[in-house]
Amino acid sequence: MATIVEAIKVVLTDYPEGLTSVEIYNKIIEKDLYKFNAISPQAIVNGTIRRHCYGLNFSTARPEKYFIITSNQRGKSKYALYDESVVEDIEKVISVSVKEQLPEEKMGQNYSEHISFVKEQLMNAILNASPRFFEELVVELLMKMGYGYDGKAGKVTQLSRDGGIDGIIEEDKLGLDKIYIQAKRYNINHKIDTETVDQF
Repeated sequence: MATIVEAIKVVLTDYPEGLTSVEIYNKIIEKDLYKFNAISPQAIVNGTIRRHCYGLNFSTARPEKYFIITSNQRGKSKYALYDESVVEDIEKVISVSVKEQLPEEKMGQNYSEHISFVKEQLMNAILNASPRFFEELVVELLMKMGYGYDGKAGKVTQLSRDGGIDGIIEEDKLGLDKIYIQAKRYNINHKIDTETVDQF
């Protein structure tokens, strides 16, 4: 008895233009290629195809890719056997109906959107915070990255007459090696020019 993947491959050999997962399931039953002992065998076929589908990467997707999406019409994807020669325009057909997505695909997509939203909120909060907060954040970040001999080795300098130095991190307990920091908070797309670095 063939595996589900092998059964799907046998069916798709005769349909290079692709079939929907429901059509593939019906052909498997028609040709008696696999015996399903499941409440929802069509969902099993759909899940197997999508886990082995080129261009779909989510938590339970398999590294072995045997299938490819050839088209999306009326919210239904058509799948064919994976062939490197037809991969060029995959991005045009990769977007699929939410109905066909597996739960883990939906969760992964929602997670990515959530992370992007949180990053955007965090960046906005940093850009709109007080200058003092930004200086403290930079010093704290550098210490978390491993600079300084311990978690208390960094300090933010006084607000005025600091000689352009916004923070100092001591690399050893004797204070012989120090890192001097100047924190510049610009617009995200603005780069620090060489003149500013030279002045520092």
